[in-house]
Amino acid sequence: MAYNIQNLTSCTPQPGRIYLFDANVWRYVLLAPPSITPYEQAYVDFFQRVFQLAIDQTSDNRPKIFVNPILLSEVYHACMKIHLDAYNEGVMEDISMKQYREKHHYKTRKAALLSDIEIYRGALIASTTQAVDCLETLISIPEFCDYADHFYAKNAAANNMILVTMDGDFKFEDIEIISGNGNLLKLMRP
Repeated sequence: MAYNIQNLTSCTPQPGRIYLFDANVWRYVLLAPPSITPYEQAYVDFFQRVFQLAIDQTSDNRPKIFVNPILLSEVYHACMKIHLDAYNEGVMEDISMKQYREKHHYKTRKAALLSDIEIYRGALIASTTQAVDCLETLISIPEFCDYADHFYAKNAAANNMILVTMDGDFKFEDIEIISGNGNLLKLMRP
């Protein structure tokens, strides 16, 4: 077994491939902070290049961006947590997510987030040819990662996807990984 990690800065989207962007990448695509770093911007730019190629009607072999319920849940909750934190900065006493759901601020941010995700719909694929056993994935989680990351890696391996991640703990062998994370880049083939 070997690591198959490519440096984000030297990658271009490949026609016909399926890309699985981890939740952190999606978060920057959907809610880039005002002070986004060049490192973070590189992921957003790569995502946008894949998206543009995926919706290019003149291309016969367009890539796709994979999503599944776990990924969408992670992305949705992370983004809404950012909105909750922003809301709590402007109030005297912090409120919980349950309380936040009743606020106009929540409803407008939720609508905007869902609208932003909808923009990418034409490039998304939500099913794969090979299903991954979620129970087996749970039982066999390696020590270095969480369930979602392990599930993404299993999907990538089973369906020949390219996994794009900012996280340094995606130390999975025999799947294609694109990253700019220094911890992963150290594992690259010489």
